[in-house]
Amino acid sequence: MTFDWKKDGKRIIEVLLGSVLMAFNIKTFVHAGDLFPGGVTGLTVLIQRLAEKFWGIALPYSPINLVLNAYPVYVGFRYVGKKFTILSLMMIVVSSLLTDLFPAFAITDDLLLIAVFSGIISGAAVRSEEHTSE
Repeated sequence: MTFDWKKDGKRIIEVLLGSVLMAFNIKTFVHAGDLFPGGVTGLTVLIQRLAEKFWGIALPYSPINLVLNAYPVYVGFRYVGKKFTILSLMMIVVSSLLTDLFPAFAITDDLLLIAVFSGIISGAAVRSEEHTSE
């Protein structure tokens, strides 16, 4: 695994920007609209909301998301590729930490707008991570 500063540095910047977008999306649109995104992010939000509703415990996003992503990261490292997995892990860790750090606020109360903008922002964030495999 070789590291090309120009090519891989650009990928790292894209992953970091995607992480910021993902954390912003979760703290603004997902929480404001009481939405559940797909995948591990949705499971993390579901676990957080269940813990709050049934046990009155406010669980942080990061530990749950990191635990739920452990097996997919292992599979990626083992079967997909080391560089892709390291950049994906960077996305997971940074977006998880930023989600806990960013304040929650609602931009709008219109559920349709929340769903549309959440999908657009989430797609842009994930697209930035997909560039890591090119």
